[in-house]
Amino acid sequence: MAIATELVELLWPGATLVRARSVESPTSSMLCLPSTTKVRSLVPVQPPAVPAGVIARRLSGRGLRVNTQRVALVGLLRTGLMTRGSTRVAHLEPSAAGTGLTELLSDLLRHEVFMAIHLGAPRANRKPVLELLDRAGRAVAFGKLGINPLTDRLVDAEATALTTLATRELTHVLHPAVIARTSWQGHPLLLQTPLPVEHARQAPTSLVATAAREVSGVADGAPTKLPDTPYFKALTQRVSLLPHGEAAELLGQALVRLAAGDAQLSCGAWHGDWTSWNMATVSGRLMVWDWERYESDVPDGFDLLHHAFQSAVQRNPLGAPAHARTLLARAPQILHWMDAATAKDTARLYVIEIASRYVGDGQAEAGGRLGHVIPWAAPVLESNEAEPMTGATG
Repeated sequence: MAIATELVELLWPGATLVRARSVESPTSSMLCLPSTTKVRSLVPVQPPAVPAGVIARRLSGRGLRVNTQRVALVGLLRTGLMTRGSTRVAHLEPSAAGTGLTELLSDLLRHEVFMAIHLGAPRANRKPVLELLDRAGRAVAFGKLGINPLTDRLVDAEATALTTLATRELTHVLHPAVIARTSWQGHPLLLQTPLPVEHARQAPTSLVATAAREVSGVADGAPTKLPDTPYFKALTQRVSLLPHGEAAELLGQALVRLAAGDAQLSCGAWHGDWTSWNMATVSGRLMVWDWERYESDVPDGFDLLHHAFQSAVQRNPLGAPAHARTLLARAPQILHWMDAATAKDTARLYVIEIASRYVGDGQAEAGGRLGHVIPWAAPVLESNEAEPMTGATG
């Protein structure tokens, strides 16, 4: 519960989070999910519609069986009986009712809100996502709050990305809009509109591909030699600034080999974390959130390569080296509008891009799933070819 306690002290200065055997104060008690020993969400227990609304959104779009369970669970939560005797409860001590960040957010949104706090898995860019609900349990906004230099930069980057996206005419992609940019305790705070995930379905593969191409926005025109692109120069600079070691050497040498080749690329935008857990479909459009890694000048096709690689890793985290090799072998199929050589060069660049991100962010030290990049990046970057490996899918 350590990370949750630290966040409570940031969000409600002067308060701390204490485990409780039952609800002690309706105005300061928080439901700890999934448990008080492994907190991923802190949800106010009152009014009862708030925890019900949180669960309704988080379990939406997961099939008939889960939906049936969701309806039953939400109904029980609305009665208040489930939280009243729950052992998954902690309370703020002293009581933080009417103080802290919640009060500021209510003022910004011009009506009373209740704040649920969500935490992701351990990783360098882990930060609180604030779900703001009204008394009826309806989500009215989501907030992103930086807690250190890396997450501060990412919150600012997402605000800039959403502002940029608002100027583009996107027909297949639905993204949040910026409500407000402010700060709290010296860290940037972004408020954005909620997406209608309660009506969402799993995104079909065809829409994922079409939407990625729309985000890229690559215009027709002659491709550019890799060393002459602004992207290559920026990536080379980033790799040169990585901590000295085996990973930095691997990525630097791979860039030199690619620069010496004949690669010519078209560049466009990418979301930067185009994965199944950051998207869903509603009314024929792809809802996409978490735009903090958005960039406007990267090789065309990066998002689709990222989706393929991360989907495979999610299914089998221990198979990352095989998934990376398969990604390279399948690149001409994934990036079917390119010739085979360009598609494979793009895949190698993607591996360098994502590996340099993980090294630069310190994902290994933070316990990130792919933080140790050598085992999965080296087999691709040290060889000229890769063949599909048995049991690996992209």
